[in-house]
Amino acid sequence: MVNIYMERLKDRWIIHMKDARVNGVSVELADFIKRSAKQGRVRYVPEYEALKY
Repeated sequence: MVNIYMERLKDRWIIHMKDARVNGVSVELADFIKRSAKQGRVRYVPEYEALKY
């Protein structure tokens, strides 16, 4: 995967992503990620079962 960076801050992981698509994602996981996103646009593409950032 391109344009992804992860860092650990105490007891949690921070994931930085730019211009990425994650395939094979369930609707539940997509909803969780959309609710948790702090910036940018996240959308779920059902025909590909993917998240697009």
